[in-house]
Amino acid sequence: MLNEISLKQMYIRIFLIMTIFFTMIIIPFSLFLTRQFSQYALEDIDRFTLDKMNQTIQNTEFVLKNIQTSGLQIYEDQRIRSWLIAQEESPTLQYKANEAIRWYLNTEPFIHSAYLINFSTKRVIYSQGEIAGDSRKVGISVFDDFFDQEMLHLVQNNRPHFLRFISHEMTSAQPGLDSNRSKTQALALIIPSVPSNKLENGYLILLLNNQLLETYLLQWNESARSEVMLINYSGEVVLGHQKSEYFKIAKSNYVKDRFGRFDWNFAGKNYSVRYADMETIGWILLHITPTEQWEKNLNGFQNKIIWSCVILLVTAVIMSFWISRKNYKPFSELVQQIQQKFKIDAVGRETARHFNEVEVIKHSFDTLLGKIDQLDHAMKSNQSLVKEEYIRQWVLSGKLTKPIKEYLSRESDLLHSEHIRLAVIRIDAYPSFSDAYDFSSRKLLKYAMGNIAIEVLGNKAEKGEVIDFASDHIVLLIDSMQYEKTELTSMFLEIKKQLLHWIHISASIAVSKPQAHEADLHFVYENIYELSMMKFITGQERIYHEEDHPEPKPVSLTLLDEQVLDEMLNCTRLGQKDQMKNCLNILISHMYALPYTECKLQLIQITYWIYKSFKQINLAQGITGIEEQLSHFETIKEAAEWLESQLLSYMEQMQQRKKHNRKEELISEIIEYIKKNLFNPMLSIQMISSHVSLSENYVLQIFKDVMDLSVSNFILDLRIKHVQNLLITTDWSISEIAEQTGFQTKSHFYTTFKKMTGMTPAQYRDAMEGGKFL
Repeated sequence: MLNEISLKQMYIRIFLIMTIFFTMIIIPFSLFLTRQFSQYALEDIDRFTLDKMNQTIQNTEFVLKNIQTSGLQIYEDQRIRSWLIAQEESPTLQYKANEAIRWYLNTEPFIHSAYLINFSTKRVIYSQGEIAGDSRKVGISVFDDFFDQEMLHLVQNNRPHFLRFISHEMTSAQPGLDSNRSKTQALALIIPSVPSNKLENGYLILLLNNQLLETYLLQWNESARSEVMLINYSGEVVLGHQKSEYFKIAKSNYVKDRFGRFDWNFAGKNYSVRYADMETIGWILLHITPTEQWEKNLNGFQNKIIWSCVILLVTAVIMSFWISRKNYKPFSELVQQIQQKFKIDAVGRETARHFNEVEVIKHSFDTLLGKIDQLDHAMKSNQSLVKEEYIRQWVLSGKLTKPIKEYLSRESDLLHSEHIRLAVIRIDAYPSFSDAYDFSSRKLLKYAMGNIAIEVLGNKAEKGEVIDFASDHIVLLIDSMQYEKTELTSMFLEIKKQLLHWIHISASIAVSKPQAHEADLHFVYENIYELSMMKFITGQERIYHEEDHPEPKPVSLTLLDEQVLDEMLNCTRLGQKDQMKNCLNILISHMYALPYTECKLQLIQITYWIYKSFKQINLAQGITGIEEQLSHFETIKEAAEWLESQLLSYMEQMQQRKKHNRKEELISEIIEYIKKNLFNPMLSIQMISSHVSLSENYVLQIFKDVMDLSVSNFILDLRIKHVQNLLITTDWSISEIAEQTGFQTKSHFYTTFKKMTGMTPAQYRDAMEGGKFL
């Protein structure tokens, strides 16, 4: 009875704790979510409005510039120019001018009317008509009978000093205008316009179709919620719908800066007004949006969020009550099952009663983990690891020695055909991949990559072996049948597809030609690995074949100081900000004297080496992507500032990595990389530091601090121990052992072995013959 009461008290206590917890989490979160959504919605509306205004400004300036250009072209037309400068009337010149102006107006939809004014003959040729019509009305009039006396007065006395558009009021009595309006505003352009204000003999006046400009430039229609209008510096509406409330906005003094926005209230309605000063044409663009509707929608969505969170809170409270109520019985049943599985005797059960159930489960898991460790240790002794090690030695040394060939013939199907193919499956964006997963997770994911590749190959009637080199790729050796190139490409595309589908890893794949068993497999491996990086150059998602490999070309940086470039990259790795900036300034400074093409090429080269040095080659879509990125900058200074920001970003990433990565985990990754590449004669501190994206000095320092041993001595120690093992456990010749253990020359092998063991390899084998290798 007391136990039951105790259980009830426990689940009620847990229920109350969970209820308080969910309440403290969900209610503040709902308030935060509504606030963030409101802020995001307002910012999104503002960004949309700003984008639309920028587009309107660009379109308006472009169209008006074209109209100005067309006006100058019309003015300079020989037929029109001859009539404008004529000192007396000429029917021939008049006819040619009529034909010319008619032709130009038919080709310019935005020009509604045009006047040709000759102050010598006191004559005006005018051309007017509807934009939807097929013909234009053309006529000639003397000054006294001309219907647009206001324009004549403007040209004679108050014409603009510069080539700018002015607002001109036309009456409905003029032919071709809308009769429903008593007066119509039109934009006018007077050519020529000179600062000296000297009266010319002839003038061309173009009157624009404001309705068409509003439709295509301001995109105004009756159903639009927002209004876009153009006003001049005097507050007069140039283009746009002239509602009374909007006209008051235009006349207000809110518009003070070049760009900005303000809120405006009129007749109980709120408006959001954004404006931009178009200095090139002397106008101001206004974008006026009533806020009532989207505020209503925003409040409605906020209410939905709040109610959803309330429902979520109620559901969480109910679920927490049910879970806490049902928690103890399954917990006790689990303890009972564990006791039965581990066959705890009566004494053990009696002892277990003195411990809580958590302790029992913990003890059981400790026992289970111990068994898993034993199983893991047994698996490491499995023949598959030996087979992988032999294949790794074959790839790194490049030679298929007799012992390796005999072993692989027994344990693998790889040598059953006359030829094999080598494929490299390289992980794209490997630095991001390394940041997303720790060392153990990366090993498991690459193991999964190999399993997926083998599974796909099995479906394609292929046999293969996978080797992990503890880097950004795995190597796949397949017992290749003679497939056509298209069939082979299809098979590896399927591997790429499955990798992306199952483990969300994007990979680049390169595959070699069929190779004989006696081929230099290390040379093939180096070429195919380099080929897997072709995606950076081409930017293409495809399978790269050996014949796609470009002809080798000497790598050099034209007119670039490679020593300064290397120093800049090293300063970035070491976190030396001022030295890095100084090196970058040195590289950039001499470009100001170069032609544009040469300067652009050098910027591309510097960017390429930065990406390559910090393993960011996937971030740009090849050379084309780099060139496109650089094309966004207008000056060398802007490009240099962008390069500096990239280097500072990489510097900060490496500094963060140094702070947050434990030294032990980093040392484990370095040791794993050394073991996987132990038999590579070219293994060096440069390769190791490049793999972990740290400076060479830092790698040497932390390795010495943790291991109390230098990297080079650690590598030699591993190689000598492996040599000692091979001398005792195999009948390989000493020359074969030297080739398979990563020593570059036989003399170096003999000297190192004698120095570290005190005897030659032959003496060591004789001394240990019949004994057990420890």
